[in-house]
Amino acid sequence: MELLSKERKSDLSQWISTLPHEIIQENPWLLLYQSIVQPYSLGTEMVRSLEKAYELFKQKEEIRGILLSVARLIVVSIHTGIHQFPLFS
Repeated sequence: MELLSKERKSDLSQWISTLPHEIIQENPWLLLYQSIVQPYSLGTEMVRSLEKAYELFKQKEEIRGILLSVARLIVVSIHTGIHQFPLFS
């Protein structure tokens, strides 16, 4: 979050891109950060990643992560026009 607040998306993006895919897929925070640094043209992929992040946060009962992933899903849905309802159960 500190890198994002300092407008260092490209640094965060480079760091995440060096990680193995499996590690990213198992970590809800990495999924969330990855969705923030990706271009909106990857809309469907972003939505899937955010939904997975949401589910992982929900399993861990991490309220902050749940709220951030829902907020990001709303932003991505608005910017891409991709709406996969119902978003949550």
